Amino acid sequence: MFPVLQIGPLVLQAPGLFLLLGVWVGLNLAGKRAQASGLQSSALDNLIMFMLSGFLIGGRLVFIAANFPTFGNSPLDIFSLNYELFDLSGGLASALALGGLYGQRNGFSLWPTLDALTPFLATLTLSIGLAHLASGAAYGEVTSVSWAIKLRGAMRHPSQIYETLGAVFILFSIGLRKPYKVSGVLFLLFVSASAGMSLFLQAFRGDVTTTTSGIRVTQLAAWAVLAAALALLDRRLHAPTLQSETPTPSQDQ
Repeated sequence: MFPVLQIGPLVLQAPGLFLLLGVWVGLNLAGKRAQASGLQSSALDNLIMFMLSGFLIGGRLVFIAANFPTFGNSPLDIFSLNYELFDLSGGLASALALGGLYGQRNGFSLWPTLDALTPFLATLTLSIGLAHLASGAAYGEVTSVSWAIKLRGAMRHPSQIYETLGAVFILFSIGLRKPYKVSGVLFLLFVSASAGMSLFLQAFRGDVTTTTSGIRVTQLAAWAVLAAALALLDRRLHAPTLQSETPTPSQDQ
């Protein structure tokens, strides 16, 4: 893999660079979508920044809490730029909590706002796949297929490439298309497709946790998300009275 990029005397961490590019491109795409959805782009940018702050801070704090003895011996590691010192579930929970609180206090309508956020989320998903490809994280299982790559001392499924290709497909087929007449459908399609992609990808991952019966925990979570997203999608499609729902954020009006 290529964890660093060297441009003359400048050495950059490739995973972090891909993530920053994803955030920048995603913010621009979300800003354009916000205007088409009746949202102020500046208000949506503020929401995204609050959620990103919650994601980064919450994920690090949860990781610290779960590994407190380690940080007790080396407290300065709390401020380390090492992205592996992070709890993804804690970060997502913090982002959702902070984003929900901010949106509620500032009068955002739920489904139109989620539709406007879909291009950002789809772009971020792609950048995460590229970051995994650069760092070698999210590596695949050992295999003998002809397209295997050598990683961690063995020939493995190129799961990072599968992830990146899946993210590209979701971005262009869902993330960049115009919202449907019923608000929330676009976002729920993105969530459903992402959960389905995760179900596929986890079958090839070599770094996943399994239950005592051998079932992959991440696949159980993906099944739950997929079922919930499809159930909500069915409700939205059968709720014609909500088609006229429009967002009315109180800020930047």
